[in-house]
Amino acid sequence: MEPTNQMARIQLDGDRVVLEYERHYPHPPEKVWWALTDSDYLPKWMPVDMQGDRTEGAEIELVFNDAEVERYGVEDRVQPGRINVWQPHDVFEWVWHTDTLRFELEPSEGGTLLRFTTWASTEEAPAYGAAAGYHVCLIRLRIVLDGGPVPPLDEADEMASGLEVRYQEVLATLS
Repeated sequence: MEPTNQMARIQLDGDRVVLEYERHYPHPPEKVWWALTDSDYLPKWMPVDMQGDRTEGAEIELVFNDAEVERYGVEDRVQPGRINVWQPHDVFEWVWHTDTLRFELEPSEGGTLLRFTTWASTEEAPAYGAAAGYHVCLIRLRIVLDGGPVPPLDEADEMASGLEVRYQEVLATLS
């Protein structure tokens, strides 16, 4: 039902790029929420784990996985964050360094509709890289939810490379 190659909708908002993804997962909102927020699952599909209280307004630390640090030479292994919205099974919004990530879950026929929006800064990295990276994260989320083995980073990198080209083309039309 959910095409994993569906591109994000992209808009410019000042010095930020707004990326909006919609994905359908054939799992109940409670299970999707759990995968989005639980430290046993978050680092399987996202490059960071979240440490700290899972409550609205909480200051958190986002810690890169060992594999990400080694493969990409991440210098700031621990980055500051904050939970802006915590409404279990409905809305989860948090700030990761300079990006805001908002996950909205809605029960749908046969599972959950996930609307993921991020306001990405373009100061440190090109927006097409963020767009491709989040796209791959959502594919990996699907694999985690389905209980399958998550592909190694080199496969994720290959997938992201192709997506970066596509997102770069879309972004070029907005400039």
